[in-house]
Amino acid sequence: MTAAIQPTTTDGLAEAYRLAAYFVDIDSEIIEIAVGYPALRLETQLARADTFAYITACNPASQLQPEAWNQRADRELRAAIDHHGYLRWPMNSSSPDGQWWEAGWLVGDVPPALLDEWARHFGQRGTLLWRRGGPVRLRMYGPAEFPHPQIDWIE
Repeated sequence: MTAAIQPTTTDGLAEAYRLAAYFVDIDSEIIEIAVGYPALRLETQLARADTFAYITACNPASQLQPEAWNQRADRELRAAIDHHGYLRWPMNSSSPDGQWWEAGWLVGDVPPALLDEWARHFGQRGTLLWRRGGPVRLRMYGPAEFPHPQIDWIE
C-alpha cells in the first residue's frame, strides 16, 4: 500500500472515501462498486445476504502503518468476523487517484451496531453499509462535518 497525498480535513477525508473505488473479489472475478450506486452485479453473485458492509482494519485514522502492523490487524478483524459466523469476501478500496490502497472485507448481514463497534475498535473513520437493491452508503464516524445524501454520520 502506498500513500501520496492524504486529505488533511475531515470533510476532505469523507469526500475521498465517498469518491473511492471499491473492489470485491468473488470467485476470482473483480467487481467494482461505488458509493451512491446500487451494487446489483455484486448482489446477484451473493444471493445469501440481505445487507452488505465493507470494513478494513488497515491504517487506523487514515495514518499509514507498516505492512506487518496492517496484516496483524487484518488477522484480528478476520477472526472477529469469523467468530460471529458472518460470510466475508476479500475487498479492497482505492483513493480516487489510485495512490492509496487498503485491503478489507465485504461482510454479509452484519448488524450496523457491530460494524460500528468494529470500526471504532480498529480506529476506522469510515465503512460502507447498504441493503440489497439500495445504493451503497458511506458511514463516517465522528461529528457530522457536512451533510451529504450518500453519507451517514455516526457519532
